[in-house]
Amino acid sequence: MNTNFYTGYYSKVNKYREEGLKVVSISRTDPKGVELDGKLINLSPDSNTLWQLKNGEIDEEEYTRRYISQLESIGIRDILLMIHQFGDEVVLCCWESPEKFCHRHLLADYINKNSKLKVYEKVDK
Repeated sequence: MNTNFYTGYYSKVNKYREEGLKVVSISRTDPKGVELDGKLINLSPDSNTLWQLKNGEIDEEEYTRRYISQLESIGIRDILLMIHQFGDEVVLCCWESPEKFCHRHLLADYINKNSKLKVYEKVDK
């Protein structure tokens, strides 16, 4: 079976479910009333970094540096194992719409550069 990991956002959860994907949160908080198949808090940015970005204390470049460092401390093998525990068809979700700067895009880039998998943003067909 092929492994297909995607990124996406919470407002599309019902669509992802219709496509048979497991919905896994990678954000610090989750929307109320949204059914998730799991949560990977280790793949969300640490709260200090997140709030510093939101408050304008750091820029996107510093945020990216810190988040990539966080991912490197986990390691690509463990990241893939964490995701894969939910199956072969997984969408990693957070809050931001696709065109906005978001850690899920950084995570996808990290996986794409450090493994044979290709992670894409799940878009409507």
